[in-house]
Amino acid sequence: MTTNTSQAAADALTWLSSDKALDLIVRPVTNTAVTAQVARTRLTAAHQLRVPIVLADPQAQWVAEGEEVPLSSTQLGEQVIGFNKLAGLTVITRELANDTDPSVLNEIGAGLARDIARQIDNAFFGSNTADANAPAGLEDLENITEIEATTLEDLDVFTEARFAAAQHDATVGAFVAHPTTAQRIAVLKEGSTSARNLLASVPEGDNSGIVASIDGIALRTSTAVTEGTIWAIPNDRVILGIREDVNIQVSDQVFFSSDRIAIRATMRAAFGYLDQGSIIKVTVPAAE
Repeated sequence: MTTNTSQAAADALTWLSSDKALDLIVRPVTNTAVTAQVARTRLTAAHQLRVPIVLADPQAQWVAEGEEVPLSSTQLGEQVIGFNKLAGLTVITRELANDTDPSVLNEIGAGLARDIARQIDNAFFGSNTADANAPAGLEDLENITEIEATTLEDLDVFTEARFAAAQHDATVGAFVAHPTTAQRIAVLKEGSTSARNLLASVPEGDNSGIVASIDGIALRTSTAVTEGTIWAIPNDRVILGIREDVNIQVSDQVFFSSDRIAIRATMRAAFGYLDQGSIIKVTVPAAE
């Protein structure tokens, strides 16, 4: 922060000091981003996300009583993932900066957190081949398992996805679809003469992203998912890494002429895919 930054900007920086970054940015992002709800989230101070991978389990054997147990070892590998920088910028009036009401602080943090969470979801569920600054998204993966459904009149394709993941010794933790696709699933009926839905709604607190449960597995929604695509994600095979050095900066220099103050938050995130084949991409036909 430069020496000629105004007192209002200095006060705002004090409110948004780094020790508040966890409450103002990190926790709201992990609570809001659908990515954080379907993947394991890891906070780390390291410059790279290092994820151990078990390549081969130790081998147990049948032995006679009193016989020496044969020695076997676990084969471990490691996936090293670089972090990518994500930044959000918001502008407030000097009057707001001078207002010490905690609700103002919460609104500022909430706005930045919503924007960062939105960008994380867009990157995770999309394709980022055209953006060298973004990590690889699900649409960029080459070794996922793909299932093309011929119809969306029942829940058979979800059963198929679950057993496709099981072939990789994985358990689907969540299904994620675009809201329009999820709506088509949510209104499926038990039969042609029944008005009863196949799915039961299962609200989870204030999280409107859960619209239903399929065999006990949450169906979540995100506008970042391509319409007609349903992701079946084993949450123990996907990791969202977040660097702990979330940074918040305040300045009134750029918007000096309008007497406003800019607040910028930067976060470094990484996506880890431990077993791409266990991630299932279901494609359903377009609605008639």
